[in-house]
Amino acid sequence: MDPVHEKLAIRIANDAVTIASLEARAEALSAEIARLQAAASEAAPSPEGDED
Repeated sequence: MDPVHEKLAIRIANDAVTIASLEARAEALSAEIARLQAAASEAAPSPEGDED
């Protein structure tokens, strides 16, 4: 493989690792958001019915 193609292949491989890392982080953050939303729902006072 010539040096230009080798350099491009390395950059592509590094980008693939970066993308995988970002996808894993996004998944973890989505799970954290879901957990926080569930905790907020449990902590929020339940809505009361209309009292006239």
